[in-house]
Amino acid sequence: MTAKEYLRSIRRQSRHIDSLLAQKDRLKDLAEGISGMSYDDVKVQTSRTLPGNRQTDAVYRLIELEERITDEIDRYVDMREDAERYISCLRSFTEQDVLRNYYLAGMTWEEVAEVMGYDVRQIFRIHGKALKHLQEKMSLNVSIKS
Repeated sequence: MTAKEYLRSIRRQSRHIDSLLAQKDRLKDLAEGISGMSYDDVKVQTSRTLPGNRQTDAVYRLIELEERITDEIDRYVDMREDAERYISCLRSFTEQDVLRNYYLAGMTWEEVAEVMGYDVRQIFRIHGKALKHLQEKMSLNVSIKS
């Protein structure tokens, strides 16, 4: 895996978590919107599905999704910590800042340029050098565990 692919996977993981959180909010809204129905005047054949089970099922799905989100967040935190250790090995603070801002903070290239006081083209050049240096560190298998 290249340094760029490695860092991109962290950005993707962050977006994936955001998507799961949005899904959780939608499911929570649906679960809260399911109300019990009165079956007093309705004559129907009974089945295994009892009134209120839809809401219970929705709550169980919500709990399962929350557990999945927790697992994904744990994975993401581990990935970020490893990336932070690699990035910290770079000699140039400017290169470190470009990688942190874009890949870890999720900024756009324009935001990175603005925050750092550079032109976007300069950010791209710094980014290219930073990836090259990071790849060298990764290829050397620099010990990043604390």
